[in-house]
Amino acid sequence: MPARLQSAQNELDGLVLERRATVDRCRELQERAGELEVTLQRFAKLQAVNTSDLQRLQSIEEGGYVLVAMAGRDCPVCGAPPDGQKHNHAADEISMAHTAAAAEARKIEREQRELAHVIASLEADAAGLRKTIANLTTETDNLDGSIQDLRPQEASLRGSYETYHSKRIDILKVLDLYQRRAKLAARRTEIGATPTRRNGEPAPVGADSTTMFNFGETVKTVLKAWQFPDADNVQFDGKANDITVAGKSRAANGKGVRAVLHAAFNVAVIVHCIENKLPHPGFLILDTPLLTYREPLTSKYGELSKDEVELKASTLAEHFYKYLASLKDHVQVVVIENSDPPAAISGSARIETFTGKRGNGQAGLLAGPA
Repeated sequence: MPARLQSAQNELDGLVLERRATVDRCRELQERAGELEVTLQRFAKLQAVNTSDLQRLQSIEEGGYVLVAMAGRDCPVCGAPPDGQKHNHAADEISMAHTAAAAEARKIEREQRELAHVIASLEADAAGLRKTIANLTTETDNLDGSIQDLRPQEASLRGSYETYHSKRIDILKVLDLYQRRAKLAARRTEIGATPTRRNGEPAPVGADSTTMFNFGETVKTVLKAWQFPDADNVQFDGKANDITVAGKSRAANGKGVRAVLHAAFNVAVIVHCIENKLPHPGFLILDTPLLTYREPLTSKYGELSKDEVELKASTLAEHFYKYLASLKDHVQVVVIENSDPPAAISGSARIETFTGKRGNGQAGLLAGPA
């Protein structure tokens, strides 16, 4: 049905375009014919003026001929014989006027012949234009007839297509309802097949194993980006709901390593929400995540443990801040740390220094007036 309708529409559009081109061509030729008609009228007036001038010159020429012919006879004015005439009564002027009138008459006759040739050529062009205009008018009438004959067929096909399209939409809606019904029936069967809990048995709590595995991979990705030592062996323990490194629980590590892993856990939660389009608060506050970067002699935590020494020797701090800076389009991260951040990230973060003393710089994050 759409193919037939498209074919009919294309045919109708073709006829309309052809008719428009024919009408435009006919209008153009009519304007040209009008211009030729005006030119012929002007040439006809010029021809009439030339004819009048030619008649006047011919009269002058004939009168001058008569006067010149009578120059050898007795003077018609005084009767004196030719030999005894002592005056010529302007015979020379009459002869000159006769000659000039004859030359001008020949010139006008020549121009009249040229003008007649041009007029004949223009009249032939005008006749050709009138014939072409008549043919184009006939062609336009034929196209009008073809268009009028084709319109009912196109309207009928369009009406049939609209009816078909409406029925198709109704059928698709019914099919969609059947598909939804089948999905709901399958879901009901699935729910019915799920074993019910025994009386007194607590409902399962926490994420499923797939989610916990994916979250563990996110934690591993974060620690790899920080270049945390042994990051490939990091996993998430679903039973303890905590991070393990090579089978070693987070609590079994030194305080500095525990702080880094705790920060990685919190960052991974935000990243997991972003990647899975889950809701999250939009900000994250980390309190001394790089605790391992302390001075063992002045810290209340004492000497660094072996894993803390290894962590301190790495470039984790720089990669830690760079990774957090890469999340700026999704979440705002506030890091409260006792040590200065690496100079390499000064352009990627806003750094505020808190002195803890009123009147000396900024006393604290929420310090009141002095």
